[in-house]
Amino acid sequence: MDFPHHPLIAHLKFCSQLPSYLSHPLFLLDIGCSGGPEYEIQLAIDSINESSYLGVDPLVSEIKRLRELHPSSKYSFYDAYVSSGGTNGLFPNELSDTLYQQSQSMYSQRQINYSYEKEVFNSGQSIVYSENHYSVDQLINHLYHSNNNRIVDFVKIDTDGYDLEVLIGAQGVLENVALIKCEMQFHHNNIDLRSSNCFASLDTFLRRNKFQLAGIEVNRYRRSCLPSVFKYNILAQNNTGMPLFCDGIYINYGLLDSATSSSYGPFLESKYKSLLLLLLLYGLDDLSCQVALLLRQNTLDEYLFQDMGKYLDFCAIQIIDNEGLKCERDYHSLIDLCNRDPRAFFPS
Repeated sequence: MDFPHHPLIAHLKFCSQLPSYLSHPLFLLDIGCSGGPEYEIQLAIDSINESSYLGVDPLVSEIKRLRELHPSSKYSFYDAYVSSGGTNGLFPNELSDTLYQQSQSMYSQRQINYSYEKEVFNSGQSIVYSENHYSVDQLINHLYHSNNNRIVDFVKIDTDGYDLEVLIGAQGVLENVALIKCEMQFHHNNIDLRSSNCFASLDTFLRRNKFQLAGIEVNRYRRSCLPSVFKYNILAQNNTGMPLFCDGIYINYGLLDSATSSSYGPFLESKYKSLLLLLLLYGLDDLSCQVALLLRQNTLDEYLFQDMGKYLDFCAIQIIDNEGLKCERDYHSLIDLCNRDPRAFFPS
């Protein structure tokens, strides 16, 4: 697959081709994978050597379709419900009796008797649900016959209201995950932070587990009283309207904090390398440079030290050239300019 329009595709290609990165794999876990791996995930799997992907969803026929669509050994798909493993029933269905029910999206679906679950999540196929039930921790142990939760680098969760439940069942994995993407809601009536999939609940849970919000993408929905064009060719979000859902990108800040990063021991360097690549997938080049600096500070590998210097220069050159800054084309000159003349970074 070609990815010409990704904003940091050049950064990712540059970094993945450095000698110290040529054999560094990523393992990406996708909970709620109906519709297939998203753009950024496919970019990582297809661009980075030896990377692998596990997609999980309870829709059996959709999993079968995805297996046929992605025959590469890099991709694996498994049908299962993923929950917290022991708290079933604690989490109510929050899509009913909410502001979302007043949206153009829901109004349009009702008007034509449209099943979003069947037509979008299940690609128009008859719905058959899996009989498998696991928490994330149980799933990894079951499929990989290992209690080594360090193998997961990235977790993406999109379960339409049950992301907090999934995270509660993933705490063994979370300690070592570098980056998380999850869906959060703004529109429901449940304000119990222990069982609600609202932004406040998920943000609180993740911050308690040493994650910090690094990026956010808001999905907006129009009221049905004044409909407008949909954003995509599905009965879902619009370009304008109320923010009812969002996708949050969370970084494991325990990796960046000197007070806690030492607990990762010999795995720290590998996690830094994974985190740098993952941050590029979501346009976070400044955070990736922070990780590159940490790698230079902590590695005893001369080649990795040199490669991170090359990467920092590459990132700086993109900024200098694209923004017309007046300094030499390398990282130290960019930082020196910021120190000497912060006003040089005012928009022209």
